[in-house]
Amino acid sequence: MPGDEGKDLVRRAFAPLSDVMKTHDELYGPEWVGHFPGMPPLGPESHRMYSESMAAAFPDLERRVDDIVAEGDRVVARWSAKGTQTGPFMGAPPSGKVATSSGITIFRIADGRIVEEWAESDMLGLLQQVGALAAPKPGDHEHPNVQRFKRAIEARTHAVLSQDDRAALDDLFGDGVVWHGGPTGDVIGRGAVIELWNGWARGEQGGLAIDVRRVYADGLHGFTEVEVSTGSGDRRLTVMQGTAYELDEAGVVTGFWGMPSDGDIAASFAAGKVPDVHRNMAFFEEAEAVRNRQTFTDYDIEVLHRFLDEHVIWHGAGRSAFKDGARERENVITLYKMFKEITGGTFAMTYSGFYVGDNHAASFVKLTGEVGPKHMDFNELNLFHVAPDGHTFEFWGIAEDQEEIDAFWDPAAQ
Repeated sequence: MPGDEGKDLVRRAFAPLSDVMKTHDELYGPEWVGHFPGMPPLGPESHRMYSESMAAAFPDLERRVDDIVAEGDRVVARWSAKGTQTGPFMGAPPSGKVATSSGITIFRIADGRIVEEWAESDMLGLLQQVGALAAPKPGDHEHPNVQRFKRAIEARTHAVLSQDDRAALDDLFGDGVVWHGGPTGDVIGRGAVIELWNGWARGEQGGLAIDVRRVYADGLHGFTEVEVSTGSGDRRLTVMQGTAYELDEAGVVTGFWGMPSDGDIAASFAAGKVPDVHRNMAFFEEAEAVRNRQTFTDYDIEVLHRFLDEHVIWHGAGRSAFKDGARERENVITLYKMFKEITGGTFAMTYSGFYVGDNHAASFVKLTGEVGPKHMDFNELNLFHVAPDGHTFEFWGIAEDQEEIDAFWDPAAQ
C-alpha cells in the first residue's frame, strides 16, 4: 500500500484510543506482531490488552504524529503523547499527574491493515512520571536459588569459562541434565551442557550476545529472561528468550527449555531473521487476558475451559491461606473469582512479557489490589506446563518475594 494511503492508515491508528478500539479489526490484521524493547514478540490480544489499559489509565490521552514517511510496505512515524493518569497503570495507583511520552514506530502494511510494528519509546520516563517504578527494597526475601541461576547466566556471557564459572555450573546442573532444543539439538549430560553453555559468547553460534533481564526461582523451578542479539546497525537481530528450568529435590537442574529454543534462534539468525511467534501464543495471550477480567462472561468461561485441563493443578506456595492452591478446573476458576471478591474488585494483573513453547508457557505479571488498609504490589512469574495444543495441566506462581505475598493474605495482619 503504503504511500499516502499507508500514512492515512497509520494516522488513524493514532486517533483517540476509544475510536481505535471500535475500529481495531479494520486497522490491524489478525496476524499482527509487535516488537517492543525488553519484550518477546507480542500478538494481537496483547495489543488489545495494552490499548485497553492505556485508555483506562489515561482517558484524556492525546497522541500526535509529528513526522511520517513511507517507503515500500513500511511507514515510519515519529510521535508524541500526553495524558492525565486517572486510572491504575503498571501497578501505580491513579496519581492525577500529567505524563508525556514520545517515540518512533515502524509499521509494516499488508492488505490495507497494519500487520507488524517495531517501536522505540521512552517507557522508562513514562513509568517514572506516574510512580510505577518503585525503588528497590532492601531486605527483600529472595529465594536462594535466584542467585544460583544469576551466577550461571553470568557465566554464559563469558567468552571463556573460569574455574569459578565451571564450579557454579557443576553446582546447578545434574549429571543427566537435558538441554531441550539446544543449539545443536537436545544436549544430554552435565559435561556436554557446560561445554556448549557459553557457545554464543565465544562465537561458536555466530558470535551472539546475551543481556540478562529477569531471573525467578523457587525450590522446584528456575526461569531466566535474556535478550539474544547478533550483528550491528541495520543488520542487528534481537529476540527475547525465556527459559524454564526444572529442579529435583536436591535443587539441581534436570532439564530446561528455551522459548524460543536455542536451536530455533541459531537457525533463524543464520537465515537473517528472528524466530517466528509460537503457534499457541495468541491462545495463551487470550487466556491470560480472561484471567485478568473482573467478571467472566460465558465466552470467558469457554476460553478458560479450553485453556485449563479438566484435572488441572494450581500449585500453591508459601504459608498463606492459598498455599495449597487448587485442583480441578472448576475449583481453579472459583479461586480466580475469590481473589477478585476478597479484594473488592481491586485485584488486577498487569502483564509485561509472555513466552510460549511446546511444553511450557510463562507470563511476567504485576499483581495489585487492596484488602482493608493493605495494598498489594507484587511481581510474579506464572509458569505453566502445557500440552501441544496449548492447554495447561498444571501451573505455579513464582513470587519475587513470597514473604510479602504471605503477609498480604494473612488475616492476622489485616
